[in-house]
This record gives sequence, structure tokens and C-alpha cells, in this order.
Amino acid sequence: MKRNGFLRALIIFTAIIGLIITFIVFLPEQVRQVYPPRLYGPLARVDAGGRKMFFYLTVEEKVRSKFTSRRSNTFTEYFSVYRLCVRDAESGRLIKSEIISEIKSAIQESEPKILGPVKNGLWIWNSGPKLYDPVSLTVTTDLETIKKQNPEIAGVLPKEIAFFKVSEPNAALVIKSLDARYFQVDELTAKITDAEKILEGITWRKTAEDGFTYTKQPGVYAYYNYIYGNLINSFLAGKGIWHGLLSKRQREQLFKWPGAPGQPDKDGQNRYYQVRYKLDDRQEIELDISTAKQTGDKSFLQGGFIKRKEQMVWDVPNPSSTLVMSKDILGRDGKFVIHRLGRDGKIIWSQSSDLSELDQVADGDNYIVLAGFKDQLEPTRNRVGILVWIDQNTGKKDEFSVSEDL
Repeated sequence: MKRNGFLRALIIFTAIIGLIITFIVFLPEQVRQVYPPRLYGPLARVDAGGRKMFFYLTVEEKVRSKFTSRRSNTFTEYFSVYRLCVRDAESGRLIKSEIISEIKSAIQESEPKILGPVKNGLWIWNSGPKLYDPVSLTVTTDLETIKKQNPEIAGVLPKEIAFFKVSEPNAALVIKSLDARYFQVDELTAKITDAEKILEGITWRKTAEDGFTYTKQPGVYAYYNYIYGNLINSFLAGKGIWHGLLSKRQREQLFKWPGAPGQPDKDGQNRYYQVRYKLDDRQEIELDISTAKQTGDKSFLQGGFIKRKEQMVWDVPNPSSTLVMSKDILGRDGKFVIHRLGRDGKIIWSQSSDLSELDQVADGDNYIVLAGFKDQLEPTRNRVGILVWIDQNTGKKDEFSVSEDL
């Protein structure tokens, strides 16, 4: 009896040890989310194949855990998952998304970044420049392809992101070679041609170096990561009228040579003024201060005219009007509000974005697109990013989660 009991115990003990070994050896790794996906870099407008689209990257922080055989320790590794997403520019509908990279969190220099769109795709830095097809999101050209197609300069092609830019004037990826020459890449053939002549025409210094430094990135708002850079406090319209959103202090300091449009006053309420102007003998704007009048009775907290292009406001026709951005209240809980302001000073519509933190503005033709967060709760990295589409004509709003279908 004792022997049978001993054998039974030995069998049970052996089975338990076997189960533990099997668990350790064959247990698949466990992956869990540390922080939800967040928008990483700009919303990039790409028009290709008859479609208007926004491309963007998200990054999601994760941790991978697995038991090891040595003393049953747990192997833990933190990593970041980068996903390329594409949405319809007019409806906001998510069209497609693909994981393009997984990187250990400690390796910062390999992080993907949007370089910019070209006619047939989107250049992204992903351990080198890669051209992604706008439909399949697959890579069609990369640095190795460029080297093979251009063996005469392969030896001076760089490997660092600072030497690559998508230039709007060139309408192509521009490369600064290691011997300080400038080339642009044909996205269909990967063949290179000289880029210096176009670059030299970008700045007043007429040098390719300056042109490369200051060239505009296509498809991306100039101040996508600084919201107040997308607002101005004045603009000119037909019939010799200067339009301004001015605080009481700015109105008192207004004189006949106002200079270039500035940023709106962020200390309080700004009101809509119209002033007649003419061009003086230097072709500078000269205001007739005696004609200055407040138009309408609406005031805008920290309000400014939204820029659509450099020093050009976001105008909406029928009736002639301009988009204005303001806050509903001051402080962390204040929400950004979009208004369509008519030339008669009346509000055609107002729509709250419901965003208390606004990170980006983008142009969806008939839609103004906003990206940000609904709250400023700590820790901020646990928040879910929101994308908002507002119809410029009606004020109708649709919102989407950055984490949608990811």
C-alpha cells in the first residue's frame, strides 16, 4: 500500500513538473497595450487615382512578455507599432491601414516619418526613404532601388533622414548627396535628375542649399503642429475693405499703416471690424481709421481667422464668409469652436469641435479637418485621439477615433 501511494505521488509530481515545463516552453508570448494609438506627425493630403485622401501615421506602445526557462523569469520587451492609415478627405471614412514598422522603444533614429506626397504615392522615412502606393500601401521604390537605377552616384547617396525632403516646387523627393549635390527622384522609374535649378528659385538668396533648407512640404499645413500659427487677425477683401478680428487694446492701437496680418490677441474677446483702405505711393496698405466700425455684435474668445494658405484666409462662398476659430471658455476645459462669419457680421453657423486640446488643422476641400483630444486628463498618453470633419458650408460635424479599426 505504501509503495502504491509513493508511486501515485511520484506520478502526480512528475505530471505537474511536465505541465510546468510545457507551459514555460510552449506558452506563446503575451503582448499587451501600454498606451493606445496616437497620431504621429502630420495629416498629409494626397490626391491620386481620382481620390482625395489623408494619410497619417499612428504609433501604439506595447509590451511583449514571455516566460524563460531560467528560474521561470519573465522576458519583457517594450516596442512601438507604427501604422500607416488612409482616410477619405471628404467623408473621413477609414479606407485602409497597414502596420509598416515595429521598433524597440529605445531605438529613436529608426522611427518612421512622413516626408510628403508626390503624384503617385507618399514618401515615408522608414529605415530609409520608401515610396508607398496610395491604394495598396505597399512599397514601390526605396533607397536600394534608387541606387540600382543610378549606379554612378550610388556611392554618395546618404543614409540619414536630414538629407531627404519632398519639395513642393520640385514635386518630387529631393536628395542632398554626400558631396553636396542635389537630385530629385522620378517616382515611376527611380531615376534621378538635377534638382538645383528649381531649388535655387525658392529663396531670395538663389542658392540650392537655402532652397533645400526652406522648401515647403506639400500636402501638409505649414503650422500643423502649432495651432495659433494657422490663425491671423486681418485680411483684405474686394471693394477696398480691410477686415480685422481685434481686441479692445488692438482697436485702440490701430493706425493707418497696419502692416502684415498678425496673430489674434489670446488674452480675451476679439470683435469683427471693417475699415476702408487704399494703397499709398509705396503700394502699402493705408487705412482710413475714420471709417472703422464694428460689424455685428458677436465677439470671439481668442478668436482668429483660419488660414487656408500662407496669409490667405479660409473663405467660403454663397454667401461670402470666412471661417473663424475661437474658444468657448478659457482654461484647460475650454473647447475649440469653428464659426462661419458672414461679411455682414452675422454668424451663419457655429460648431464646437468638442476638443480641448487641438493639435492639427488640415484642408479637406469642403471640410475643415481637426485633430486633438477631448480632455487633458493625466496621464495624457492614455487619452484617445480624435479626428473631426466639419462641413464648411453647413457646419455638420463627424468625428472618428484615431484608434478606429486598428
